[in-house]
Amino acid sequence: FLCAEGPRGTFVSQTPPHLTRFALVFPHDPQNPGAENAFLATLSKVGAALGIETGLDLVPFYKLYGDLRCEEYLELAREVNAGKLAGIIFATNPFLLEKTPVLDLPGIPRVAFMDSVVYPQVKTIAFHYEELQAKALRYLADCGKRRPCVVLPDGGYREDLIGMTRTMGLEMRPEWVQIVDQGKPRRCENLARLLFSANSKTRPDSIFIGDDNTIPYLIRGAKAALGGDLSSVTFAAHSNFPSEARYETPVKLFGYNIPALLRQAIDMVLRQRQGLEVADFVAEPCEDVEFAPMV
Repeated sequence: FLCAEGPRGTFVSQTPPHLTRFALVFPHDPQNPGAENAFLATLSKVGAALGIETGLDLVPFYKLYGDLRCEEYLELAREVNAGKLAGIIFATNPFLLEKTPVLDLPGIPRVAFMDSVVYPQVKTIAFHYEELQAKALRYLADCGKRRPCVVLPDGGYREDLIGMTRTMGLEMRPEWVQIVDQGKPRRCENLARLLFSANSKTRPDSIFIGDDNTIPYLIRGAKAALGGDLSSVTFAAHSNFPSEARYETPVKLFGYNIPALLRQAIDMVLRQRQGLEVADFVAEPCEDVEFAPMV
């Protein structure tokens, strides 16, 4: 809060932490190769770049998965109790931090990337996932495909999915709708082998992949099932932009502009800090050609 300037004296900081320092709270350990998650990795990289660009202090806190004895939690709790944060931005639902000062101490603006409003003290940024699915399936229809399959993360299924595809002129069989655990993406390789192993007249001619963590494994499995030739299958998939991922076959990407959403979260924190009313936010999807990289 104070800056010492030698013989000139000590002055109030031009960038006091309660206005410029933001905690970015992640549940995962980025050093653990088994905890891969494209959204969390992208958000972490964007936070580092955005901090340099804006001059804000965006401090990541990792491994906040419920162990209140770990040094990462203790350091965050110290900053919360000392009033050294403009606000807290949670990368996911912070349920692991219930009944702690990080989630419950009054007077600290909080925003979380999660789909539903669970905590009255936490504003949310949700993802319009239904529209992303619709955009991707319309793309497959526009490419002349008629038999798509979908592989969705747990919680990504919508009851009207098969009916919606029929209005687009698509034929989607119930067995071509698969729900997977996004925390175990490697299991999807064998799933793709099953989806694309049938006779060419009855197997899918396209796929929408609803979680970017599973893309390389589904491509690998489809390639094995089709004898290495993926030219007959059109791929569309969810992504978190900007994406550094490269795939061995063309994949049309639909997803969310993470730099813009982190800016949105920062703005929501600052508006709360100013005592203004702040509404929860729903992020609309964009496609790869629409995405403007962070400048």
